[in-house]
Amino acid sequence: MKRLWVGTFALAIQLAAAGQAFPLVIESGDFVSHVKALEQLTFPANSNLYVAPSAAERSAFYVLACALREGDIPSADVQAGALDYDLVQFADTATGQTYHGLRERLVGGSPTRGWGSYFVNLSFGADAIVQVPHP
Repeated sequence: MKRLWVGTFALAIQLAAAGQAFPLVIESGDFVSHVKALEQLTFPANSNLYVAPSAAERSAFYVLACALREGDIPSADVQAGALDYDLVQFADTATGQTYHGLRERLVGGSPTRGWGSYFVNLSFGADAIVQVPHP
């Protein structure tokens, strides 16, 4: 079993390096609780852990966010992997809504850059944004 896991992990790394998508992460639960858990991952004030994105990374993230907003899940999945983000489909058990989002991949249970998570409801008729700024 260990050999299979290592082989699967190595294949995932090779696919990511080739610009291939990681699998869509499918989760469910109370969305408000999920957001509160993500909030706990923010870097402490004055920790100097935040890594500012380069101009190229900002541009790539803009393209990724547009793909997600437009519902182009296959394209968003490939682009998310290139930026060390997971593309997440989250079913809110409290409301029945489904959200798609971008969540920074964690290393050792912590974010590495502090760029945050972003979720959208692709079936909602009006645009709204909720921000949780850095402390």
